[in-house]
Amino acid sequence: MGKLTLSSIGSKNTPIRSAVLDIFESTRKPLSIKDILKKLTISADEVTVYRVVHFFVEQKIVIPVLLQKNTTCYELASHTHHHHIVCVSCGDIEDFENVSLEKMLSTVTNNAEKFRVISTHSLEFFGTCISCQGK
Repeated sequence: MGKLTLSSIGSKNTPIRSAVLDIFESTRKPLSIKDILKKLTISADEVTVYRVVHFFVEQKIVIPVLLQKNTTCYELASHTHHHHIVCVSCGDIEDFENVSLEKMLSTVTNNAEKFRVISTHSLEFFGTCISCQGK
């Protein structure tokens, strides 16, 4: 898949939109608004970054990922479907894919009384990474 461009989705290419999109494309882990602000090389306030990210969510360019209480992170929607393991001590994140988990979806719908279709799902694990276990 080629590099995503704002013009390819019919969006106005502003410097801030372009900069935020570049950050998502160069980072393979979920980012909070504060993470994006730290990585920006152009000047922007938190509200502007939030609006850009919200626009990207509406356009299905990025998806929200809930990794911590009261914190929403975002990552490119075009990444292959995966889940996350989050260190509760340092916040490090590791992506993982698991075919068995995906196959479990049919079991979930087969056992549900009121649902037969799952359109999307999110599964995150929380634990302590190897580095923090030694501390």
